[in-house]
Amino acid sequence: MKPPSVCFVCPGATDLFAPDPRVAGGAERQLLLLGRELARRGRPVSFVVRARPGLDGGPIRLVPAALRADLPRGVGRVVNSARLWAALGRADAGVYVQRGADAQTLDVALFARLRGRRFVFMAAHDDDFLLRTIHTDRVRNLEYRQGLARADAVVAQTDRQRSLARERFRRRAEVVPNAVEIPAACPPPGDGALWVGMLRPEKRPEAVLELARALPSVRFTVVGGAPPAGAPGAEAARDFLRRAARLPNVACVGVQSPGRMDAFYARAAVLVNTASGEGFPNAFLEAWAHGRPVATAGVDPDETICRHGLGIHACGVGALARALEGLLGDPARLRRMGEASRRHVEARHAVGVVVDRLEAVLDRHRREPPMHADPRRSRS
Repeated sequence: MKPPSVCFVCPGATDLFAPDPRVAGGAERQLLLLGRELARRGRPVSFVVRARPGLDGGPIRLVPAALRADLPRGVGRVVNSARLWAALGRADAGVYVQRGADAQTLDVALFARLRGRRFVFMAAHDDDFLLRTIHTDRVRNLEYRQGLARADAVVAQTDRQRSLARERFRRRAEVVPNAVEIPAACPPPGDGALWVGMLRPEKRPEAVLELARALPSVRFTVVGGAPPAGAPGAEAARDFLRRAARLPNVACVGVQSPGRMDAFYARAAVLVNTASGEGFPNAFLEAWAHGRPVATAGVDPDETICRHGLGIHACGVGALARALEGLLGDPARLRRMGEASRRHVEARHAVGVVVDRLEAVLDRHRREPPMHADPRRSRS
């Protein structure tokens, strides 16, 4: 039997299909990796994206949705829902996949149910089950909960997320790890530290300045851009950039396209993460695929770093500075961790390995009922 076609509902992925992709985040890039591999295997794949001229999906069929961001909230919700439903209808897929907590989760869930199609929800962050991302908007919160309750299958990135889905939403979730493209070879470790991420408060970029002051002989490269003017965290990001410019061992290079990141990983000895919370960061996987360990001040999904020796997990910035200094001063240990990192992603996060697991979810025809049918009674 021919496998069902798959539609990834991801308006934010528009930039990934533009001539010079730069803006789309980790969740969107994950879906693109999965979509390309599914298409390579001969499965019909489409993406619902925000409409823009000049997009090119290659083997992936693009279904543009003319979504509006300039309308009043209530009117905009109705207009955008109608346009999204129209795009979902044009996609005409057997399985619809949507990633990350959003009011659109309910739109996709209802559309799939009414058309007799399957809906798979994929978590993009721990916050999708903790409701830290959208909890301040009661309407979006309820719509997301209702949509998640109607998903035919729920996919988590980690065992922690699987537990959160069960505890908070009474939903069974299956773990499908994030994927990463693995380069053919790893150059020898560089001599600096790399930080990758948008300059948002939850990423705590200011911690890089503390590390740079504590380790003046270590060169820190920051890849990432500030939120647009007026957006939450925009002024804090600009202040960070002003202070970083005064430190001789910190270089901020702005947003870089995925194709340009190989050179930054090649020049680094280690990836530094200072975020207060994550799902499973793409940057971790990219660093490991390049044979670079990760030094983190708090985030270690499922204790992967500690359990497999893929870097260092310190409690706080001061402890991270001391641990980082020790690691960079021990080339043999740095090399061992890099080699272990590469082996780990080859075995668990290679695109083919991940898509094998995803296809098992996509091709499952029976609906997986929630453990508790009423999302309003889940804990927040």
